[in-house]
Amino acid sequence: MGLMVINLASVEQRRINYACCAMSYMDKYLNGLKYGDVSCNNYRNLWLYMLWAKSVADRTPYFENGDWNYDFNNDFNVYGFSECVSHDFAAKVFEKADCLCSQCGCPPQDESSDFPPTDPCEPVINFNVIAAVDTGARAAIQAGPPAIGDSYYVVTNNVPSLPWVVGIVATWNGTSWNTAIPTYGQVVSTSSGELWTVYLTTPGLLYPTVTMTFVSPGTYSLVSNYPQISSLAGRTATVQFLTSGGWQTFIQVPEADLATLTNYDVSGWAFTSVRVIYTTNDCEWTSGETPPEPLGCELPRDHDCNDHDTLDHS
Repeated sequence: MGLMVINLASVEQRRINYACCAMSYMDKYLNGLKYGDVSCNNYRNLWLYMLWAKSVADRTPYFENGDWNYDFNNDFNVYGFSECVSHDFAAKVFEKADCLCSQCGCPPQDESSDFPPTDPCEPVINFNVIAAVDTGARAAIQAGPPAIGDSYYVVTNNVPSLPWVVGIVATWNGTSWNTAIPTYGQVVSTSSGELWTVYLTTPGLLYPTVTMTFVSPGTYSLVSNYPQISSLAGRTATVQFLTSGGWQTFIQVPEADLATLTNYDVSGWAFTSVRVIYTTNDCEWTSGETPPEPLGCELPRDHDCNDHDTLDHS
């Protein structure tokens, strides 16, 4: 097997990698000394070897003629002795050093840690289901038939269908439905990416959408679609409107304010959708978008809303 090709990029990268690996091995060795772990003694040899390999990389010329720094001089002969190493020698050192430094200059990943690292702002998912459904969906789902392990979160009771009731996670076992009940603050994730939770007894979206309804010219009412969540979540809510210039902040309030239907003056605003940014400390989450319901018309009564752009309404 032939020796590797030495070039500018490979030499420069090894100078960086080997220095990092040397530091990593040194850290492991010194920590071993600190805590009396004799198994770490071998890291001393690895540390010193990587330092030496780094010095070899530092003395490896880019060109075979010995030009280390592109000054077109032969750097092998400075003051009558050689300052650099040959490419053949460097290749032999690199082949061994690469085996000892295979993490591109970074210390090895701790096998006990998460990979990739867990985002501290991501909620912990307690249940994974196919969908959030009404009790009335049971008959159609069961007629499917469902596969063993298929789960659904029952969030509404518009069409009663026992034994399903609001608040259960129903999982098909092949002949019937096993049920579990998420407890306060637990999160249920659907296959479409919706996140649901429950704080008391009624489920709601973890990041509630809102409804804006026309009240009178220049006035809309605003309320959370899941007030049972908004009243207890304790976050800051930033309501934003989608305008011709993009998303613009309308108000910022404690989320609990959204749990109560409130009228707002929206004079001067022309918007097609509304969303909420929820924040706690350094974490931020965005609700789904909803259109205003409906975009209002001004009197007189013979005014036709369909004969022009509804965004012209005030």
